[in-house]
Amino acid sequence: MTQQTWNQPINGLYMVYFDGALDRKVNKGGIGLIIRNSEGDIMGASVASMERVIGPFVLVEANAAVRALDFAFEMGFQLIIIEGDALGVLKKLKSWEPEHSPIRPIMEQART
Repeated sequence: MTQQTWNQPINGLYMVYFDGALDRKVNKGGIGLIIRNSEGDIMGASVASMERVIGPFVLVEANAAVRALDFAFEMGFQLIIIEGDALGVLKKLKSWEPEHSPIRPIMEQART
């Protein structure tokens, strides 16, 4: 397990962290997210479970990223930096290239 350190965003921005987990034995996943301000204060957090996860683990991470974005905007945070350990998902979120992977519908949802 790697330990992540908190990177302080510049004043006025909010850092949104997300992560996903998958238990293949029971096909259940979980996602978690946390939002911090530039002082490191927790501004919001959320967890959710995913039932009947069929498909690659990246689906869980992609859902976690989209939930993090949705949650941040629902809370009224618009100037955000999103971080997570799913580098492929983050790269796809930032790209406007046509998406042809299993997470395409999730990425399209995130961009709307």
